Amino acid sequence: MKILIVDDEYLLREKLVSVLKNSGLPIQRIFACENVFEAMEIFDKEAPDIVLSDIKMPQKSGLEFAEYIHGKSPSTPVILITGYSDFEYTQSAIQNRVFDYLLKPVEAEKLVSCVARARKAQEMQEKHQRLYQTFQEYFNQNIRMVQRQYIEGLLFRRFTGRSTQDQQEALGFDFKRFRLVAVSCSTAIESGRMEGEYYCSNLVDRYIQERLPRTVSYRFGNLVFFLWEVQENEIFQDNEKLNFFLQELDTYLRRNFLGMLSGGISRCATDLSSLDQLRRQASECLDYISSTGKNEFLFYEDIVQSEEENWALEESLQQLSTAVFAGQKQEVLRIFDDIAEDLHPCSQEFIASSYLLVVSNISFQLHEMKLSAVQVLTMTNEILSCFCGQDVEKMTLAVRNWLERVCQLVEKELEVRSNLIVESVYKYINGHYQENVGLADVSRQLGRNPSYVSRLIKECTGKNFTSLLTARRMEAAKHLLKNTNLKIAEIAEKTGYPNVRYFNRVFKTSMNMSANDYRSFTNAFES
Repeated sequence: MKILIVDDEYLLREKLVSVLKNSGLPIQRIFACENVFEAMEIFDKEAPDIVLSDIKMPQKSGLEFAEYIHGKSPSTPVILITGYSDFEYTQSAIQNRVFDYLLKPVEAEKLVSCVARARKAQEMQEKHQRLYQTFQEYFNQNIRMVQRQYIEGLLFRRFTGRSTQDQQEALGFDFKRFRLVAVSCSTAIESGRMEGEYYCSNLVDRYIQERLPRTVSYRFGNLVFFLWEVQENEIFQDNEKLNFFLQELDTYLRRNFLGMLSGGISRCATDLSSLDQLRRQASECLDYISSTGKNEFLFYEDIVQSEEENWALEESLQQLSTAVFAGQKQEVLRIFDDIAEDLHPCSQEFIASSYLLVVSNISFQLHEMKLSAVQVLTMTNEILSCFCGQDVEKMTLAVRNWLERVCQLVEKELEVRSNLIVESVYKYINGHYQENVGLADVSRQLGRNPSYVSRLIKECTGKNFTSLLTARRMEAAKHLLKNTNLKIAEIAEKTGYPNVRYFNRVFKTSMNMSANDYRSFTNAFES
């Protein structure tokens, strides 16, 4: 670490140099000068890690030097030394992102502490930059996978507001207009039908990627979703172009692999945030095709009947998903029973597709919870096998039992995670009770929302964070009162209370006696 000190007072400058040399900090070199012009030359030549500068100096001030540093190297921490506390200095310092102030006369302990904090902040920033570069490299190397995951999220979940234009541009989604196409794959071979459908969907996916390298496709079971970029000004011409592409794909699959395709094509759209609505449109086309018994490619505009689009179940499916991942088993079963009752008058094909939608949404979110991939895959495969040749009653019972098992799994996982978080809170308190810490600090350490951490603490211990922290501090205070001769003010500071009056008030509230009385009582009892 290299440090630059700028101060026109020789004695203060030498004192700062001496304190830092003997501080024990990993300092390689210390540069010292008396004016800003000389400091600028040193800064440009030596690139110090940290700069300490007086504010008021002849010719150029420390604030002007801070502005110069901010323009050249914004990440370099600047610590200002001053005897002034005028607002205009503070305002200028904020604009140039000054790290901290040291008031004259400079105390050695505060100087060393401030420099150590500056270096720690700088190291953290450098670490973040390295991590960002790593993330960026991974992102660029796996852009195709990231695109598919992004599309998956928009296909099977409600839009959350995070699908910003910036995200879409970063992922290479620059289509002005597009349609969502859902291709359903089947095979003319009766034996091994499921394997054949899987093989055909894989071939369709590869064909699309080769012929349309700019698009993104997503495969789920025997369905392949992909975005079709609308390029022609005349929508009819573009429809013809898309239909020709799908017919070529169908011919290729029939001729070589006895595959049979049908496809649902959504309306035109301009924003990816509407993708789940487009998926519903394409799925409705496939349902219509299935009801006719034909294999064809159908545009949504050809079958639309009303604005409601027969998807009244969407809200119930969202409520079901929310209840599952809150571990509310009874609520999940109630919602599912209502869904099953609403679906009862519908065709078996429609009921099966609705149940498949339930399973796919829940399965994707189980993966997001980072549960065991093998366990999730096994459970999903088990329920998917129940859709083959089963009547509605058996399908309904199978899905209901599956949801009950999922709830038990989620409930167990949430309990384990809650216990781990609370254990981490206790560990954090034990390591930091001497510092000025709060719920926000421990939440930041855990990477969790403070309200979530607070709720878990309350549920698991019956107390709030402040109560746990206070209890630990009082435990430490009692130990020091009983086993040392430290003054009350020193004990207060060592237990996280810089204000001795506040410490005395908290101690008396907790122990029903003052700190002095507790010391006298314990000493008398032992003697």
